[in-house]
Amino acid sequence: MKSGTLIKFLLGDLSIDPEGESWYNFYKASDEIGSIEKVIKIRKIRETSHT
Repeated sequence: MKSGTLIKFLLGDLSIDPEGESWYNFYKASDEIGSIEKVIKIRKIRETSHT
């Protein structure tokens, strides 16, 4: 059995927002998913080094 947390990122219908394309581009450029992956890797390293 796997354990963990599932995180889903959803962007709504940005076509109704005049600045929707800008929002999407900022989100894409932020690499939020990559940042979360780095945090997870750091925590796993810390957890395994303390055991």
